[in-house]
Amino acid sequence: MNDDDPPSRKFVFKARAFDQDNVASTSPAPSVHEILRQNLSVQKSAEPVVLPHLHDRRTKRRRDYWITMLCGNALGGLAAVILPTNVVVLVFLLAFFVIFNLSLVWILFHVMDKY
Repeated sequence: MNDDDPPSRKFVFKARAFDQDNVASTSPAPSVHEILRQNLSVQKSAEPVVLPHLHDRRTKRRRDYWITMLCGNALGGLAAVILPTNVVVLVFLLAFFVIFNLSLVWILFHVMDKY
């Protein structure tokens, strides 16, 4: 840049005045409790009618457990009679009895919902 060059121009925005609307008609802000009461009343009016607590009907879970346990153990006992008797077969049958009975209790009484 030479000393002969004119100084660079600076561009700026002019000051702008903003108008405020509805200044006189503002009301005080509602409290949190008023908002929550209003939300609760709207929610209660929009919700459907809830049925009263119905009594739990008797399940047949215990009967199903005993039937399944007896059938599974009978199947294992039948396999013990039919299969040749050696240590490997007996260990597999013992493992079957343990895993079957424990998983049956777990599934019927802990995993499944009432049916």
